[in-house]
Amino acid sequence: IDYSPIATASLAQVHKAQLSPEFGGHKVAIKIQHRSLAETSVWDVKVVKFLLALGAERFELLSKMRWLGDELASSLKHELDFEQEAKNCIRCGDDLRNGSLQNAQQNRFDVVVPKVYEELSSKKVLVCSWEEGVAVDDRESIIKMGLDPA
Repeated sequence: IDYSPIATASLAQVHKAQLSPEFGGHKVAIKIQHRSLAETSVWDVKVVKFLLALGAERFELLSKMRWLGDELASSLKHELDFEQEAKNCIRCGDDLRNGSLQNAQQNRFDVVVPKVYEELSSKKVLVCSWEEGVAVDDRESIIKMGLDPA
């Protein structure tokens, strides 16, 4: 495993690694949830709810937005569950390959959805195949690949 993350965001960081031969020796991306995030996010939600309640006393607009605290709590619960993310990734790949997306006119074999290694993943760690690519805003590289960035 490369201990320097190749990407990091608010919920997790991603490391490049190579599986042992018993798992095929493939290159993988390992998404690791930040330590204590599940615990600290509970307090984050409480702070948001408190600030919304406090603001609602002074601003009518905020009084109409108190639902946001509950929505944040619900969505954060799902965002912090990498097992659910793995299921969604697998489903997305299946839908693209099978042409089962709404209004899909054909099966999509030209779109790569990383393979999820469910047996190596958990609620806080997601292991997927490593896929080479370019950033979506790297217009020059996209053109070099023979694709139309429009």
